[in-house]
Amino acid sequence: MLGISSDSGNNMRLSIIISFIFLLLGCQLTTPLAPILMMPQTPKLNSEDIQFQYVQINKKSSAQIKSVQLPAHKISKNQTIAFDLSKAKVDYDLAAMFNAQFKQRALLPVVDTANAEYRLTLNKISHKNGNETHFEIKNKQKLKFVPNNDLMTRTCASLDTIISLRLTHTQSGDVVWFAQGSINSANYPAIPLVYKLHVYQEITNKQQISAFITNNNTEAAREIRANNAVSIPAYNIATRTADFDKVSGACSQIEADDLSENISLHLIKTLVNKLKISDIKI
Repeated sequence: MLGISSDSGNNMRLSIIISFIFLLLGCQLTTPLAPILMMPQTPKLNSEDIQFQYVQINKKSSAQIKSVQLPAHKISKNQTIAFDLSKAKVDYDLAAMFNAQFKQRALLPVVDTANAEYRLTLNKISHKNGNETHFEIKNKQKLKFVPNNDLMTRTCASLDTIISLRLTHTQSGDVVWFAQGSINSANYPAIPLVYKLHVYQEITNKQQISAFITNNNTEAAREIRANNAVSIPAYNIATRTADFDKVSGACSQIEADDLSENISLHLIKTLVNKLKISDIKI
């Protein structure tokens, strides 16, 4: 039986020790990988709804009113008045408007046209499409957020309304008062034209930052980063706008046409208040 010589055993042990030493040295010489990069914390993004009020450019007077009263007959309170509204081709209650306004002037509306002391005749009432009206943002120099040029002005449809009246003394047939009023819906003192714009912030380079993180988290990239640090790009934040919606006021032709009843009431009230009646303060 053959034995292993002591020299061979010593050489084997020496080889194992040397291999272990090289392994330890190799571990010590290997550079640790750079840490994993994480997506940076997302900043707080703001959003709000901003309202803009528009005012008419080169606005005219609210209404054009003509009123002429003849002195032949003195109109006194509690006298009776009947209405001839046969020329009215409207879908709202014009008679109720006249009744209410003349009652406020202390005249007594009646249906007996022949025996009423006065007869009010509606010569004309018309509602027609008016010219386009142009608006601009009110106090634009004070805006904290300035919209783009497309939103700085508005072009809207309008409605022209004319009402013409004649008051006759029934017994004599004398005309004692005639009046006419006209107004464009853009000059009607109604609800202001207001629009709302949604303004919000948005991160524009989130995908680029995500790609940067992915590319720099590979093992090869981490070895490079161990000796060459990199900086994660900062978020880019942009301001965006959306949902430009009307809050109040009339701009489309349909919206302007819908004002016809209120405009008629406004004109009738203005005209009737021009009528001089004795014993009543004007």
